[in-house]
Amino acid sequence: MTPMIDVVMLLIIFFLVSSHLARREVRYPVDLAAADTAAMIDPMDGSIPITIDAERRIRFVGEIVTLEQLATRVTMKQQRSSTADPIRLRIDRSVPFETVQPLLRQLSAVGVDSISIATQGK
Repeated sequence: MTPMIDVVMLLIIFFLVSSHLARREVRYPVDLAAADTAAMIDPMDGSIPITIDAERRIRFVGEIVTLEQLATRVTMKQQRSSTADPIRLRIDRSVPFETVQPLLRQLSAVGVDSISIATQGK
């Protein structure tokens, strides 16, 4: 009976932590662009969230960073991981492409080859 209680307690802790991490990505609300077609992505798929809000601030895993700091942190995160984690960009619809393009170039320069852009349905 005791091992079963231990397993149940571990499952409870796992679900509490994973739900906290899933909510962390949407803590900083952005008005996402609308898309007619999109693939549903599981927020728990292990992708790294990068958010650009309406004030053009870049948030990497919730922390405001500069473009140069972003490249360093993505590189460090990839070196710690055995697999290259995909990047999920959450960009406010008011942000012009001139702001997004240097970020995409920076991510490409550090070897990121899997980027998805979060949108909302119409």
